[in-house]
Amino acid sequence: MRVPHSHIPPSRPRGSKAWSPDDTRPNASGRDARKGRIAIVSPDIVGPVKNGGIGTACFHYARTLARAAYEVDILFSAEVEEEARAYWRAWYAGYGIVFFTLDDVPRSSLPTYGLRWFTERAHRIMDFLRARSYDYLIFQDWPANGFWSVRARQLGAAFVNTPIGVICHSPNEWQKAGMQSFGANPVEEAALEWAERQAISDADVLISPSYHMIEWLRTHGYALPTRVAILPLHLRGRARVWAAGAGRPGSRHFLRSAGNPKGTAPARGGIKRT
Repeated sequence: MRVPHSHIPPSRPRGSKAWSPDDTRPNASGRDARKGRIAIVSPDIVGPVKNGGIGTACFHYARTLARAAYEVDILFSAEVEEEARAYWRAWYAGYGIVFFTLDDVPRSSLPTYGLRWFTERAHRIMDFLRARSYDYLIFQDWPANGFWSVRARQLGAAFVNTPIGVICHSPNEWQKAGMQSFGANPVEEAALEWAERQAISDADVLISPSYHMIEWLRTHGYALPTRVAILPLHLRGRARVWAAGAGRPGSRHFLRSAGNPKGTAPARGGIKRT
């Protein structure tokens, strides 16, 4: 996917908060590598993608970490045209976040015969990340961008001292179930869903915005890592983190404590109505 120039907003937005600079955001010069350097890899992100749930969540996670003085890089795992790429790189720098796209990720120098697009992309991303120095890596479940990275960590080939987390928003199988669809390309999507399952099970920690999604994964046969954490979407307020192994909170109370006064949410994004 290549994001067109039309996704660049005007330099002076007319009353829209979507692209308006935040006066409280830190400058990139305030990054503090001593606290930890984090890479968030996502196929969806605020800016190049106008209305994606994964991108909204990743943007707010990244902004929260940057405000806490972590050194945060975002790798948007899709291509963006040059003009738009320069705009969004500068825009994210205002938040103290370094912004990369798939255009910054070199093609693999190794033969990749037989790889599907998602495993080839995951391999490119692994090579890009292993050439840099990170304290933490955070991938999204869809579309298995972390497949080779978690496997390399398990085998001791890369990221030996770098914990890897996967945030579960909406794996491909969950999307098809919600849309009651067999899939546009069932054979390829079956391979994608297998890769997503492997990336989830091999991660050091699985992060979910809701307990509902963890329950869905378990009831559909996903093998989960030992460490599972619930991290509601962090917007401007505080969000509570709950370790799934500690016992399940009441869903209504938990959603309220995460900044939702009614304790309700739409079924999309892995959050179930209560």
